[in-house]
Amino acid sequence: MNIKPLLCLFAVAALATACAKTDKTKTQKEDLTKTVKTEQKKNAGLTYACLVGKDLRLVEIEKTKKRCEVHYTKYGEKSQVAWAEATPDICSRVKKQIRSNIETAGYKCDSDIANLKKERKTASN
Repeated sequence: MNIKPLLCLFAVAALATACAKTDKTKTQKEDLTKTVKTEQKKNAGLTYACLVGKDLRLVEIEKTKKRCEVHYTKYGEKSQVAWAEATPDICSRVKKQIRSNIETAGYKCDSDIANLKKERKTASN
């Protein structure tokens, strides 16, 4: 029995398997990258900050498949101020209402937190 053709066949099969595995790994990485970018787009606009005096306050919505929560950070203390399961638009309404209340009081809110941090430094100098 000639072993040479069997070894060649085995080598080709091993190479084909290795190539297929590499393509699958590359595809998985691409899929993960797409998922991360999609989540970043979904979360865009879910957080903003307000500069109230020298205090930087954060308002953020955390979403899962079945629930949303609104968190408000004031003086470094984070607390949940609203949540919803059946009607997730409640979270958006609460977030908008908090912003409206703060801006009506004469303070500034912005989704670009870095801008507000610069303003806070300027105000404290």
